[in-house]
Amino acid sequence: MRNTLLETIQKEWIAQFKEEALSSPLKNRLARSNFDGISVYMESHHATLFNHLKSTFPLCMRLVGENFWYALLHRYINNCESTQYDINQYGDSLPQFIANFEPAKELPYLQQLCAIEWHWHTLKLLSPVKPFDFESFSGIDEISFQSLCFHLTPNLKILCSEYPIYQIWAMNYFQQDKQIQISGCPEKVVIYQHNDLPCIMLISEEEYIFLELLSSGNQTPWQKVVTELSKWISEETIGDTLTKALRYQWINHFSLEAI
Repeated sequence: MRNTLLETIQKEWIAQFKEEALSSPLKNRLARSNFDGISVYMESHHATLFNHLKSTFPLCMRLVGENFWYALLHRYINNCESTQYDINQYGDSLPQFIANFEPAKELPYLQQLCAIEWHWHTLKLLSPVKPFDFESFSGIDEISFQSLCFHLTPNLKILCSEYPIYQIWAMNYFQQDKQIQISGCPEKVVIYQHNDLPCIMLISEEEYIFLELLSSGNQTPWQKVVTELSKWISEETIGDTLTKALRYQWINHFSLEAI
């Protein structure tokens, strides 16, 4: 048996989310009071999303100031609905929103700082990464070495910026008040998980090329990677970078792929 009253209420509930007018039948069948339950829910939901974003992006707020950042977040919430059950997933599109937000055009590095903060936020939610298995690695023979592939730690992210993005991040993270030369100071960073902690590090051009090639997703044997890297980097630098990548857990596992 159909419950027409329930169906009507459900339709009106959805209609109010879409800001459509209440139908007269429901007005007649449900007594309206000064307490608007839908409005209160919407305000509470908006506040929950706002507080989540506020706590997730503290560096962006410090960079541009509370008034600007709060106004931007309210605009984002009004324009980008939360479609995830887990509130920690809400905010992934904020960097792109900032890129298209006209008042933020004068701060092109705000989008990149926001992207760093979002990745930092996601890394904090992950389980600790597994350490590199040096014991198994030490047992690789010369024949197996031909098919050796190194793999980056999951969720490692590299960022190439036209601006001193690491200095901007550090200034706001450590709450420093200093002048930074913005123009003509490009920087590259890697954001990664070391054990159970999110980390960010300023990296060189050679290290960026190294990580970019390994992050291509191709299961390329290490010897072929070295051949490709040798076009830009000396073999000595490749060896030093590999050692650093293992030490900082940029690389956390290996495999032996069929050639």
